[in-house]
Amino acid sequence: MSEANNYNNGADHIDSAPLPPAEVYESEENHKLDASADAQSKLVRKPATQADQPGYDDSATAAEIVAANELITKISAWQPIARSDVLTIPELPTPIFEGLALPGTVALAPGEGGAGKTTLIMRMQMSVATGTEWLGFDCKLPGTSVHFLAEDDQTRAQYILTRLLLAETEQMRRETWDESAIDDYIDDVRRRVRLISVRGLGTTLATAHFASYRLTAVVDALCEELVKIPDLRIVTFDTLTRFAGVSLDSNDSAPTVLTALERIAESTKAFVLALHHTGKAVAREKNEDQYSARGASALSDHARLMLRIRPLDADEISAAGFLPGDEKNRRDYLRLTVPKSNYFSRPEPITICRMGFLFRLAADVNQQASDIYRAQFIALAAVIEDLQAQGMRTSKATLETQRSLGSRKKVRELIEICTEQGWLETRGNGGKAETVLTDAGRQVAQSQVRTSPPQSGEVAA
Repeated sequence: MSEANNYNNGADHIDSAPLPPAEVYESEENHKLDASADAQSKLVRKPATQADQPGYDDSATAAEIVAANELITKISAWQPIARSDVLTIPELPTPIFEGLALPGTVALAPGEGGAGKTTLIMRMQMSVATGTEWLGFDCKLPGTSVHFLAEDDQTRAQYILTRLLLAETEQMRRETWDESAIDDYIDDVRRRVRLISVRGLGTTLATAHFASYRLTAVVDALCEELVKIPDLRIVTFDTLTRFAGVSLDSNDSAPTVLTALERIAESTKAFVLALHHTGKAVAREKNEDQYSARGASALSDHARLMLRIRPLDADEISAAGFLPGDEKNRRDYLRLTVPKSNYFSRPEPITICRMGFLFRLAADVNQQASDIYRAQFIALAAVIEDLQAQGMRTSKATLETQRSLGSRKKVRELIEICTEQGWLETRGNGGKAETVLTDAGRQVAQSQVRTSPPQSGEVAA
């Protein structure tokens, strides 16, 4: 086999000769390892006395040689901090999102399968592309995002982005945005959100080699191409399990995958975000702590930021007082927590209301939805008081026949929602049961319904 064929794109190991004297692989000129093909064939990773052990790997990859050279350079180039600078706090890089994401760092976003991780993070990338806020976090560093998808094909990825864009621009028109501003928004998303499906390609970042773990040639290839993208801000791997190439359940192999992500972050100065899954027990127990991600603890220990994404169930939605949607306007609720943040104070958990492909803070949505239900409740309260004044019973069946309130189904849903809000209660049993106002309900019925138009960022009714 020729030396040219002996070296396979810097990824596969190189058959080696016995350990040579140091001067063979050390350059007298700069004391760095020689990366020539001849020198590579002589490099070993352990003493030659171990070379006869079964399964022993005595080769070095080009990537290892480069890493060793970089380490030597960093050590030899070290200089003491200048006296004039030693008491001056260095200026940190501008965050991508204030209080959340820094460029050149690695983050992990674990969540249950089907929780909406891909869609929510694409919405984050739209905010970076347009320089707009995301869930209350101000974007300070707009730019381009690259989203690698291993589970969805290109058509499905584009479908999600298009639906997100249509939902957002429709909402912008409700909020009376200028059409030229909407056109600019669309162009920014079109040019700056890059979706790349690698489904079925077997694109992996690490590999097991004998008793060790190594980065694959994919890592250096990604670094080489990604640094060419102007204003690159976010690189997303969706999902981490499909890109890992080695087990994420072991603290022996998982750190190698994090090293791959860190190399990409260091080379590109982008915020590298890996979407990941939770385990079954974590999902059932609704665990939101630092170790809620599936796999080894090294994953969350080594990541600088964790974004835990969890769907709320019906009991949690009801207990929080969030108003449910209906068949026409479905509402799902997600909870975003930050159990780990190395560079910022951890923000309070955020509840997100998802209405199809539109994401908004649940508190804002429910304030506006509550105004709508309050107006409907006031009309219902007036009917109840009128029927009582006539000496008529106010059973649910009677109220459902009041056409001024809408269809039977609409009235039934309104009664259920207002009962959950504590505005109505049922007195009596069986055929004598009546729906009446509570003290809180009477106060609401006498209150002023908000009539001001929605502010920027709110969901218009």
